[in-house]
Amino acid sequence: MFHFSSLPLAAGSVIEAGSYGAMLHNYRSEQFNPGGGWRLSVELVFEMIRREQFSHLPSRFNSTFVFLTLEDALAGGVNLGSPANLYEVEHVNSAAARHTAAFMLPVLYQIQRPHPIPAFIPEHIGLAQQYWQGQGEGIRELLSESSIRVVRRHDIPRGFSLSSAAAPLQMAQ
Repeated sequence: MFHFSSLPLAAGSVIEAGSYGAMLHNYRSEQFNPGGGWRLSVELVFEMIRREQFSHLPSRFNSTFVFLTLEDALAGGVNLGSPANLYEVEHVNSAAARHTAAFMLPVLYQIQRPHPIPAFIPEHIGLAQQYWQGQGEGIRELLSESSIRVVRRHDIPRGFSLSSAAAPLQMAQ
């Protein structure tokens, strides 16, 4: 399994479950963060649908996120704002709740602008339902309520640059 981080981490370092959720909880609207308010809005819709229809699945607010394959990590990294470090990781608690879903569903608002632009809430309710049902094509992410432990830093293949890679990937239709 693979995880990107902007932080340099040593083998054995632990990334706590819920770090992403903590970032969302601490979001301040006055911060310059392009798309930050929309990111929070999307996550709140996804959490609302999880609580209403899929409460047995782990919350994105309390989880860690990993890519299952190196290929998915490299393809997905293009959409993560060029994080600097790629790590091979393992779950600390292999029995923790987990869910595998289409990585791109929560970020489609950033990369696809259909015309006419649909109403935000109904569109994202539909995307959230697909996400929590495990539907959708392309890059897969595994979210888990387990913290993750760094096994080793993984070198990004020679000649591959997340910042200069082709345009972000689109979800297969």
